[in-house]
Amino acid sequence: MFKPEPNQIRDWIEDHFDYKTRKNGQEYIILNPFYHNDKTKFNINVEKGICHDWRSDAWSKGSSPTFLRFVQLYNRCSFAEAIRDVCGDSVNLRSITRKIQQQKNEHEFEEKKHQRQVDMVLPAGSVKICESPHPKMASIVTSYLDARGIGEELIAQYDLYHSADSVVWPYYEYEELVYYQSRSTTNKKFDFPAGVDKGNFLYGFDMIEPSDYIIITEAIIDAMTLGTQCGATGGAGLSKMQVRKIRALNPVNGVILAPDNDKAGINSILSDYKSLSPYFKMYYAIPPKIHDGQEVKDWNDLGKMIGFIATREHFETMVQPLNPCTLSTLVKLI
Repeated sequence: MFKPEPNQIRDWIEDHFDYKTRKNGQEYIILNPFYHNDKTKFNINVEKGICHDWRSDAWSKGSSPTFLRFVQLYNRCSFAEAIRDVCGDSVNLRSITRKIQQQKNEHEFEEKKHQRQVDMVLPAGSVKICESPHPKMASIVTSYLDARGIGEELIAQYDLYHSADSVVWPYYEYEELVYYQSRSTTNKKFDFPAGVDKGNFLYGFDMIEPSDYIIITEAIIDAMTLGTQCGATGGAGLSKMQVRKIRALNPVNGVILAPDNDKAGINSILSDYKSLSPYFKMYYAIPPKIHDGQEVKDWNDLGKMIGFIATREHFETMVQPLNPCTLSTLVKLI
């Protein structure tokens, strides 16, 4: 797991917060900026790069309570932007996510794919939603997103754009725009870059902390619903390049497959298990087909029924190990 230098952590804290220190400057203590900020109970260990609030670490939203995760949530930015903010512009983001065990020829292949990638631009007229000069159109788009549990904080964190009445989701890798997906809020029309294979990319790549865990959903909306450490494939099943993206992020604590609860989704669990199980611990979770008598299509549908914060909590109770025994149970559901 990547950790900034202790002096980089000290400098960042001192630039942003009033603080106390203990253990000869090894630990900084601040007010928790997320909740319970009436007392200095939020500890940051600059040597370990770990944060801990003695009352609750719910602020980390289910992820490891690392200092960089704290910066990401505090700044409402991508993980890559958090690294840059703490470590400066000279840091090599690509080298941070490079898996040490990765074979040389596989790494070279991914580098060449990156070098061959043409310059990507968003659709004509795209503007950041939170900075839009078109309030009426921005209102249509934000209403659409809000109904799906995506409020101002997530819009800013994921750097969402709009073009007329369409939402535009940029894909970033190492802070570079590599792809996009847009969706009209009025006629359900999707748009993608011409001549570029969606299977070459994993939505949310820069949002994921390397060397932790990863949740893989089908749709972008589902990844944003579940939140921390989520990436989206854009369909049922991982491509070979998306498997490489996951390996580059090195989720040593496991991969959780979280597709839709339908035949295609369950089949994707079976195939993705074969692709990833040689490298990582595997888990899965699928939304219930029925909740309170209503049909559930995906995680976002469940969020509309039980509340979007509760959806992540519900998801975590449903995560199960993926092994030959659970695979046989899944086969019976097809």
